Amino acid sequence: MSEQMVFFLSNLSWSFAAGVVVLGATVIISTIGGRLIGPYEYGQYNYILVITQFIILFAFWGLDTSAIKAIAKSTDNSNSEKQKIISS
Repeated sequence: MSEQMVFFLSNLSWSFAAGVVVLGATVIISTIGGRLIGPYEYGQYNYILVITQFIILFAFWGLDTSAIKAIAKSTDNSNSEKQKIISS
């Protein structure tokens, strides 16, 4: 196996492990939060959370693809133009 493949698989395993830890922490925190504030308030909290996630989803829809396309089409070979696009 090549060195690049080993590096990729190592990073992939760390990313997977981080996802498992975050998922577990989310389940634990959600359970504790639901018990502490009660079912009605927790339902309101989740409702607001879902609405904001939908707004964020539609606000950023295709933004990453547009940024990649703008960087690829950039005719300026200097890093200043690409740095402006990446940082914005």
